[in-house]
Amino acid sequence: MLGAQHPLTLEAQSLKAILIDSPRAREQLKTPCFELRELHPDHRDQIGECMYELAWLAVADDDHPTRAAAIAAGLAAYPVDEQERRDVLAALDQVDTAPDRARALLARRKPLASDAPFWIVVVELEATIVTALANHALHDRAAMDHDLVRARSLLAKVAPAYSPAILHRRQRVLDKL
Repeated sequence: MLGAQHPLTLEAQSLKAILIDSPRAREQLKTPCFELRELHPDHRDQIGECMYELAWLAVADDDHPTRAAAIAAGLAAYPVDEQERRDVLAALDQVDTAPDRARALLARRKPLASDAPFWIVVVELEATIVTALANHALHDRAAMDHDLVRARSLLAKVAPAYSPAILHRRQRVLDKL
């Protein structure tokens, strides 16, 4: 039997919080994410994924302190081979303070191939949402509207195979714009 602080227990708790569509998901995700980071720092992939989703929940819920903490922990945990998600987190971190830098960071992405794997489309969706947030902060309505159309198209593309709870959270962020 696994203990309450065993990494598999914490990962199961975080996965449960990620996959449920609940107003309490952010609070349910915080504890296992931060315990995983503190108690099992060598589980970098799991910490990065947990913090990535916690950051998105915090954006959807307008929880700036949790967003900042999750982004910092996610950037510290994600391995270098997760550069796409690291870029999304880094840009999300700059949306409020340096939206021009956030937009420039994400503008360097390669164009999305028509046969791109599912997970690449998901990251592209998230990068497009962050770009829309940056354009909103820059008061660039035309660019933001373009990003919103693209994000909704990508959301529809991934919807059949993606977690409804995660999609709902991304939609909540889009609905703020």
